[in-house]
Amino acid sequence: MFHVIDESCPYHNWTSVARDRCPYPVEFHCLRDEYGRIGWLCSEPVWVEKDRCPVFNVGAKKLDTTSCLKTRCPPYIYRSNDIDVIPRHI
Repeated sequence: MFHVIDESCPYHNWTSVARDRCPYPVEFHCLRDEYGRIGWLCSEPVWVEKDRCPVFNVGAKKLDTTSCLKTRCPPYIYRSNDIDVIPRHI
């Protein structure tokens, strides 16, 4: 389930928040949905193609990817939960 939040993603305390919210902290994601809302969920990571960003698809209720129009996404394949490559303005 995608939980919409009012603040940005918890970059400075990612590990402790992940442990708090997910039974398996490696499944913690903080990202936008297709409407631009920021939120978090616990989900198995997916591979994201280069020049694309992970997004939560509300209709399908699953992780998806989108082309990066407003943000700069990595020019290589990465995992959807990789905190080191996700754009920091989320």
